[in-house]
Amino acid sequence: MTSCSFSSSVGGANISCGPNTKESQSSCFTDSQGSIWTPSSSQDLTSKKRKALENFLEVCGLSPVKKYLSCTWSEASDRTKTDYVKKSRKIFNEVLNVLAPNQEESIANVLFASNNSNDDVNILDIISSAYNLTPIWGTQRQLLSIIANKFTLAEIHVYIPDLTKYRFTAARKHALSIGHGQPISICQEYREALTEMQISLFLDFAMSPAIMTDVPFGEMQLKLKSGEKITVPKVILNSIGNRVVEQYQQYCIENEFSAFASYRSYMRIISAIEPNIRKCMKGLDNYAADGSKAFEDLQKIIDQLGSIGKDKDWCEELKKSLSSSKQYLKLEYKLHVSKSSKVMDHCSQYALSTDSKEFAKDCNHVHDQDCLSCEVLQHALLKISDAVTSQETYETDDQKDEILYIVNQSKKAIQEWKMHILRTFNQDLARSDAMENLGDEEILIERDWIMKFVPMMYGEFAHFRQCNTGCHNFQRNPCFHGYKSIFGIQTLNTASHIKIERLDFGDPQGGKSICDRRAAHIKSAVRKYVNEGHDVRSADEFLHAVKTKNMTNISVIVALPPSSQKDTASHSTLLKNIMSVNNVLYRTSNMRVWRQYGIGEGKFIKKVPESQKGTYPELQAVQVYEGQINARKEKSSRHCPETTLQMSADSSNTTKTTMVEEDVSENGGLFSCPEEFC
Repeated sequence: MTSCSFSSSVGGANISCGPNTKESQSSCFTDSQGSIWTPSSSQDLTSKKRKALENFLEVCGLSPVKKYLSCTWSEASDRTKTDYVKKSRKIFNEVLNVLAPNQEESIANVLFASNNSNDDVNILDIISSAYNLTPIWGTQRQLLSIIANKFTLAEIHVYIPDLTKYRFTAARKHALSIGHGQPISICQEYREALTEMQISLFLDFAMSPAIMTDVPFGEMQLKLKSGEKITVPKVILNSIGNRVVEQYQQYCIENEFSAFASYRSYMRIISAIEPNIRKCMKGLDNYAADGSKAFEDLQKIIDQLGSIGKDKDWCEELKKSLSSSKQYLKLEYKLHVSKSSKVMDHCSQYALSTDSKEFAKDCNHVHDQDCLSCEVLQHALLKISDAVTSQETYETDDQKDEILYIVNQSKKAIQEWKMHILRTFNQDLARSDAMENLGDEEILIERDWIMKFVPMMYGEFAHFRQCNTGCHNFQRNPCFHGYKSIFGIQTLNTASHIKIERLDFGDPQGGKSICDRRAAHIKSAVRKYVNEGHDVRSADEFLHAVKTKNMTNISVIVALPPSSQKDTASHSTLLKNIMSVNNVLYRTSNMRVWRQYGIGEGKFIKKVPESQKGTYPELQAVQVYEGQINARKEKSSRHCPETTLQMSADSSNTTKTTMVEEDVSENGGLFSCPEEFC
């Protein structure tokens, strides 16, 4: 057997054979356990080449090669490929510099001309031209990101001499994070202290009838951030803005909602709405106006009592209690009222129940809690009454009688205001419940029979005698809440295909929401018509003003009053005290009435026989105007056959109205009814 020893060094493998082994530069044969090992001469050659390359790099002043590629090029990572490309380019440039000093670039251009050098030059030329023409750094960075990873800074420097290393690095980062030549998605961001939920909750609170009141006259414009202006009816803020914000924050604390914003944020929202501060509610809500005046009268009475002997501290304490109670009724009491409450004054079903079982509802809870604000009001009124009755000395007997009268009337007005708030809350539940339970083939109609409008003339000088001419009565019309209105619906249900299921009356002076808002737009249009030099003194001129302004989603009918024929329908024997009935449910064979919505089981009224129905007076239509209907996009998936009803009439006095039904596309029509002949 022969022996062979091996030793390795850094530069490669040095092979040393024993004395019985023949040395050869190319091979060495050794028998060991039946196998033959042949050392490769290529490994030795590679080692020598690497050693020579390291010596060459050292002479050129370049760093040595620290690692060699041990895998295929396709399997290497991007970073590894980049390192090898950079190192190879440096070595290649040094070799060319040795062959042709200071002319390595020219030789390189010739060597790579057959490949893609021309394409690279064209790309660099195009990118550099676009770069120099663009003054915006964001666009320049986007252009550089196309070539930043393909070319070195020195190569790009030839075409863009003022390119800095920072910008070159930023372009590479842009290519890595955003993409080669991809624009940065610009999304406009705002610094917001309020979330969408916080804003919507406050708007729901601020726009509720308890805080703001719609008025049937005047318009205002809301300006959006896009510059668009929306014309909306005017609203009245029932109190000053800071009280509304304080009340909302207290409301959030009571309901354990801690995510409310700062005081200034909510004040800015109120300023954006631009409501009118309430100065006088006379004509809009007479209960509130009379109640507010009652508090002012009581404060004057306290001053008079102080001047004839009452203690100053007593007067100041009572005036403070009255002031806080007034603010409580204006704002907070509306929010405390509910269908079920352990506070007696806040429980609507208890407060609105009567002695009759038909209009009473038992509470399933005990009223064992008190409201501090309600107690303060009651104690203040009681103290004033006791002080007035116990006061022995008055300046005159007339003063005593006057003070007693004012105190009694003020107490009555305050109690009426409080009851009005309670009734309004309960009757508004009828509208909200109807909206929640509205079916696919059902609609909700809000009616207001008395739309106020004073005749107007262009450039007129108003005086008191003119103001009393042609002015409609603001109070509730008795025929609206009467036997004809309630029992006439039974006849309508029998004679037509439309079936009216419920009739609910809102509390007087409680507002009519959409009716007042629509009236505000109409009246503003008519006022503009008058300002253009016209007069509106009759129904015909009012109709002409609406036509001239081309108002949409509105119809106006000029009608004559009913003829003087005798009304043979009489139902007073079926239902006594008709003015106390506020809710009616119609059925095929009967109807049921309530005094207050949802209070008690109601009173059963049998259907009127055909022989006792009699006749009802009818209005005679003279002119009809049907404005253009702008269909709105449907937001729900509910769908029913849609039709558009057009009413046309001759401009002359005519008594006939033609109904033309037109088929429209699937997206057309507004408030259409699927019932035939509707």
